[in-house]
Amino acid sequence: MPLGPAPTFLPAAEQLSSDLGASAHALAGRVRQCLPWDGMSRIPEAYERFAGQHFLALNEREDLDWKDACPAYALGYLTHTAYGPVADREATAELEAQWDELRGVSRLDWPEAYAIVREAWAYLAFHGIRPPPDRTPRRP
Repeated sequence: MPLGPAPTFLPAAEQLSSDLGASAHALAGRVRQCLPWDGMSRIPEAYERFAGQHFLALNEREDLDWKDACPAYALGYLTHTAYGPVADREATAELEAQWDELRGVSRLDWPEAYAIVREAWAYLAFHGIRPPPDRTPRRP
């Protein structure tokens, strides 16, 4: 299921109406549901809204389920301070290994997931959103 290039992130996602944000969550779900364990990291509401809206935009072009995309949004959030916005070849290999561990039942292959991760990094960098540094997962 090739996704092609990821759409440009929505820089004003936090300005979306609460109704639109609520409908995105109803259709998409929450990124925090895709973290490896409960309470691993607090996902900001602005990022939850971004992920929901970005997913809806992707879903207009592709036949995706939230369970396919959600782990990629989680990986993007959890890794952007360590790897984003541009990962070198070694970092990309590490991220791919993390994707294999985190993907669960997602049908996305790594290139498709990585497109979502890069869009998440761009959004997070633009808005200066960072997870707590002591909870950012790092590979040994």
